[in-house]
Amino acid sequence: MSCLAHSFHDVPVVPGIKPIQVATKGGPIWPDFAQEKTLRHCRDGRPVDLPPVWPEGAVEKTIPAALWGCFIDLRFGHLVAEHLSRLPLAVRQWPDLPVLFAAPEGVTVQTLPRWIWEIFDWIGLDSARVQLVTQPMRVGQLFAVPQQEMMFKTGPSQPYLDLLTSWTSRLNGVSRDVLYVTRAGLVAKGHGGFAGEDYVTDLLNRLGIAVLDPAASSIPEQLNAYAGAQRIVFCEGSAVHGRQLLGHIDQEIHILRRRDGQNLAQAQIAPRVGALRYHDIGKETLPVYWKSGLRRDSADLRLYDLAHLFRCFAALGVDLPRYWSRSAYRAAALADIEAWLALHKPMARLRAQYHQILRAADMLPASWQNAKAGDTPISDHPISDHLGRPDL
Repeated sequence: MSCLAHSFHDVPVVPGIKPIQVATKGGPIWPDFAQEKTLRHCRDGRPVDLPPVWPEGAVEKTIPAALWGCFIDLRFGHLVAEHLSRLPLAVRQWPDLPVLFAAPEGVTVQTLPRWIWEIFDWIGLDSARVQLVTQPMRVGQLFAVPQQEMMFKTGPSQPYLDLLTSWTSRLNGVSRDVLYVTRAGLVAKGHGGFAGEDYVTDLLNRLGIAVLDPAASSIPEQLNAYAGAQRIVFCEGSAVHGRQLLGHIDQEIHILRRRDGQNLAQAQIAPRVGALRYHDIGKETLPVYWKSGLRRDSADLRLYDLAHLFRCFAALGVDLPRYWSRSAYRAAALADIEAWLALHKPMARLRAQYHQILRAADMLPASWQNAKAGDTPISDHPISDHLGRPDL
């Protein structure tokens, strides 16, 4: 991984297409593309993007010089963790050049989500410099900086981390002992998570623990909250990657795993904090699969292992059992389960598996109480195939 700037002459650049699972397609057609491993989109140093294709008979646009930004992945976690790290160093080295981005088909500057503009503002990229590649173009001289960290086991370069750390003084973080970052509400919308987290979140709030809902918070609000907390507890999800927008702060990060044994963003978060710990708090799992048959564990519904959940918060000085209402928790969990099942419409094989798991856990929702496994219609289009691929 290099911080060195690169430039090429007469570079074709093409619009993006919809991401194909982990791969992206669109952007610069680098010279000797197949052998280029520095500037392509990589994971742990290995290119995972697809070769952009120059369309036959294309009417091209020509510009004299530009800076390559990145592919704009509309999934928050993937944009921050995989693509965005090229920009902070680059936009300072070339402060006057337009910055080119490829985006999924149909996305325009006008339709970019607000949170993307807020990230651009945070990293110092003026909106007037942002140009989405919507037609093939040829750039007289194209400048670029490699990714400064990558998914999986590649943490931040030191210059990149130092730059992010220097920005901490720009924040007005409210000092807090513990901050809980919630995914409450997402299970009921069909996404992966813990059934009944709404109850846990509400109880923590009533106990005076600060709670942040990233889905309802702006990027500045999130960063200020992170900067002021001594200890942050993330329910595993894309919000963890938001901490990558900051540099080193001497604080503790605790991540409540949804996928046992997986250390989300460990190589990226560890250099940014004083201590990083992961906690397995899950028990039974309702697994989700793509139509191809591959697991999609990020969408799984989990049931809490309450003993482990209580132990985790006890170590943070929060006595959950003292205030815990079993009936209120169970009602919240059943509501999540019922909503999640209604959206997923599991096929017969999975329905039988879910039925068995939930009955054994005494978490079978009312709509399934009198039905035998496999009694309801089978959907050919489970939610995992039509919700898209959010990194949640």
